[in-house]
Amino acid sequence: MEKIEMQPWYLGFLTRDHIVSHLSKPGDWCVRSSGTNAKRLLFVITKVDEKNVRELKLVYIENLKGWTLMDEKNMNTNNNNELITYGSILELLSSESSFCQKMNLRNPINRPNYLLNDENLKMTNIKLGEGHYAEVLKGMLKVGDEEISVAVKRCLQVDKVSITDKRSTKDIIRIKLAKSQMIAEARLVCDFMHENIIKIYGVACNSAPVKVVMEYCPGGSLKNLLIKHKETIKNEERNIFLFEAAKALRHLQLKKCVHRDVAARNCLIGNNGSLKLSDFGLSRRLEDLKKLSSDDENIAWPIPWMAPETLSKSQNLQQKAMFTRLES
Repeated sequence: MEKIEMQPWYLGFLTRDHIVSHLSKPGDWCVRSSGTNAKRLLFVITKVDEKNVRELKLVYIENLKGWTLMDEKNMNTNNNNELITYGSILELLSSESSFCQKMNLRNPINRPNYLLNDENLKMTNIKLGEGHYAEVLKGMLKVGDEEISVAVKRCLQVDKVSITDKRSTKDIIRIKLAKSQMIAEARLVCDFMHENIIKIYGVACNSAPVKVVMEYCPGGSLKNLLIKHKETIKNEERNIFLFEAAKALRHLQLKKCVHRDVAARNCLIGNNGSLKLSDFGLSRRLEDLKKLSSDDENIAWPIPWMAPETLSKSQNLQQKAMFTRLES
């Protein structure tokens, strides 16, 4: 089976909603994977016109050693009902192929800058944190000629959940939402270059599961630091932490973004001892907050730390974004 991970038009396991945002004009297209069966099932996403996007399902037929196009009912779309296959996915998606011409696939888009190659990432078994639908492990990322320590947030795979896990349909939806939110978080924070905001190197999604690669902070969370050394940390040091957190929030304000989950547990201590604001899973740009997303219904909100007016109103104003307490 040929390798497509290095093709510029292959966006791996990037979710459909994120891919659509990269298609700017009719004829633009790219390829994504779904589930863990990337060698047998691929999707071509193409922009039909200014309002519509089409998804073409490509299936590899093992006994025929070739790829074929299937419609929504998983039936071959050839008018003569004969299975027409291409032995190579690269041949099928070449600009000269009859398939590309028939489907109006004119402009293959390039991978966005925030997507990383999995080959440059090495994972370890050192667990740094864990949530309901993701875990954070220590890893090594190759940047140029050197390797640097990183933290890698890895999303739980939906298709790895078995019946014995006794997960409800709502849990499955939340796992898928968690993956989409992880990607959205990475895309958002990649634009925030600030000394007191966690650095996101990008998203590695050539293979499942989706992984967000970020700056490694050996000092852990500010919350744990305050608990462990509460008797020895001087007020001057606490004021420095407050000042650095305020600088991070000021930078977000200038970027017209709200965090919505500012807390000591989401402030990490970097290599040089400085504070790094992290966990932007609930963060949104101000223009996006004007629209009430259906995804918000599935978000696990930090209710104990939320402002009362935020709970009673669907829209979050900028001043309400700072609703958590740094000492929480």
